[in-house]
Amino acid sequence: MEYPATLGRLDIPEEVRSCFGTELHEYIVAVGAGGSGGGNVFDIEFEGQLLFHLSQSCLAALDITSGEMHTDITEFTWFLSYNEWHPEQNPFPDYDTVYRVKGYPLRKDAPRRNIGDVMLREVTAIKQAHPYLQGIIAKQYPIPLGDAEIDSDVMAQYEPELHEYLIAATYDGSVSAWGWQGFPCDHSIRAQSMGSRGIIDLTTGAQSDALTCVTWYSRSSDSPHAQEKKRIPFSFATDKIYRIKGYPPKKREPSERLRFTDGVFLREVLEYDVQNAFLQKLIDNFNTKVTIQSEILGELELYKSANWYSRLIEMCGGKHLLIVDAAEQGLSDRLKTAKTIIGDFENWDAFFRRSAAEHLLADANEMLNDDPENAEKEPHTLTAAELEQNLEYEHLEITADGSYRVLYFASKALFGDDRPFIQLTGTIADGVQEAEIDYS
Repeated sequence: MEYPATLGRLDIPEEVRSCFGTELHEYIVAVGAGGSGGGNVFDIEFEGQLLFHLSQSCLAALDITSGEMHTDITEFTWFLSYNEWHPEQNPFPDYDTVYRVKGYPLRKDAPRRNIGDVMLREVTAIKQAHPYLQGIIAKQYPIPLGDAEIDSDVMAQYEPELHEYLIAATYDGSVSAWGWQGFPCDHSIRAQSMGSRGIIDLTTGAQSDALTCVTWYSRSSDSPHAQEKKRIPFSFATDKIYRIKGYPPKKREPSERLRFTDGVFLREVLEYDVQNAFLQKLIDNFNTKVTIQSEILGELELYKSANWYSRLIEMCGGKHLLIVDAAEQGLSDRLKTAKTIIGDFENWDAFFRRSAAEHLLADANEMLNDDPENAEKEPHTLTAAELEQNLEYEHLEITADGSYRVLYFASKALFGDDRPFIQLTGTIADGVQEAEIDYS
């Protein structure tokens, strides 16, 4: 990322834009281990486009223009369309760092959630010297994570001795205890997990280059969504090495259903951006670009964290994602399936729409007439043709077993802002075998 980096767009709905001032302020901000909030949440429509917000939560911010120091969490937000977002262009690549930015401060309460405290316009510099803000960053460590005393059935998955580790952070994700079918634990517990490309157990000296998982737990009342607005959850910076403390997993057969308990139960983050040659080599190897060339599909790039090949392909009036599972066995057959569909997508699109109407018309009508927004409207029964014509293609995935999984969204003209998705799963030979309509 080159600086200065101009972010987002000014042409957003007036009801949102009017919440922010018109005078551009300059700030120095402390970006800590809390990382980014927000995400690709499509909660704003403008000129026929769905916009989402990205945001950066900062530990503190000095408003240079006004001279005011904000000592609580300050959130900087910018707005983009899907096609404008590029994950490799993160304007805040390093945590625990002081940045200089420009933006418009919030001047009145917003009519929408997650608007932020400042509408960010530009990041002008990184690694700024500011003793006070650097001191706030330093005070974060060590960072305790999760509940010290967790459900005994969860704790039984781990050894009781606390170990110290180095980990090579790669990606994070959230898994809810509400999905633990048959696992005898308190279902108010939530598991937050992060992947590591490699791990060194400093307590025993053992090291591994296998992808592992680091997990911390909290009860639902302590989850980020239940906390007050000015507290940010911890997240790891990608491609950085951390020193942590945690409980090692007990030796047992890995469980696909409970894969997040197969790694370390994280208790404390002790240090950020540690130097280690073994783990750094794993990070560098992981970030080496891998692609395959395919007739019709073009160049697909390997997304290593998820182990799939993907590409944005221009079709149906926009760029849409193609995902192909990257498992070596059966890859040529999966690529053949993708080429069959993409190479004749006009006919496949018509087939998918007919299949959606055939399998889901009754469910779509039930959802439409159960919508509270339609309570005062004259009841309307969709025809198969109406449903077919009011689907918007989203993406295509070819799964590990060679099946296709195609996703559509019902148009806003039918369902308004809260519109359901339609997912169809099947094979070239046997057609659609599963159909689902639900809210995302």
